[in-house]
Amino acid sequence: MSVSIVSRLIAKDLYFLRPMIIGALVIGGVGVALLPFGETAFLVGWVIVFITVLLLGIFSTTLGVITERKEKAHLLVLTLPISPTQYTLAKLAANGIAFWVPWTLLSVAALSVIVATPIPDGLMSFIAALMLYAFCYHSAYLAVALVTDSAVWSTIVIIVGNTAPIFLIPAMFRHVNTGSAGPIWSPTMLSILAIEAALGAAVLALGIFIRSRQRDFA
Repeated sequence: MSVSIVSRLIAKDLYFLRPMIIGALVIGGVGVALLPFGETAFLVGWVIVFITVLLLGIFSTTLGVITERKEKAHLLVLTLPISPTQYTLAKLAANGIAFWVPWTLLSVAALSVIVATPIPDGLMSFIAALMLYAFCYHSAYLAVALVTDSAVWSTIVIIVGNTAPIFLIPAMFRHVNTGSAGPIWSPTMLSILAIEAALGAAVLALGIFIRSRQRDFA
């Protein structure tokens, strides 16, 4: 019975997150569609895609996890025959589907457009680095949301997450090969991608671990 309740909790969250998921796919799709139409369109396109996935990660976590914790709605849910661990897994599953499905589709679409058009293939590593940064940002924000409902910590993550690209994007772009010669995936960019993937996974795993060790579920 608890499995059925967990499935319904996931479905409930996805129902409320549905407008965000659809909106992200539509707006992000517009950004992807702009990529092949010249340098200016490419710039506007990747900015749209990048901002879309960042906002999706923030809003889906805020609505699906933080708001529910602040309103103590999760305490009512826990009167049902499910454990705190099952509840946490349901939140992770719903938030993961809401973010990672659009994230994956937009990432694949953007990379496919680069492969299929005259856009320099070296820019694939740049787009991949942007999308993996969004993954790191979402992982950090979700990890904090699972552990605490403190507005201070959430605000810190948002400030750092929104400010860091100002410095990281120019630094990453310096290592992107936009010419016809040279490697598409440079060693530096491969290292950046590996660090982003590992950091995002580690931060989220740490958040889940801390949540599992907390005795007070309020």
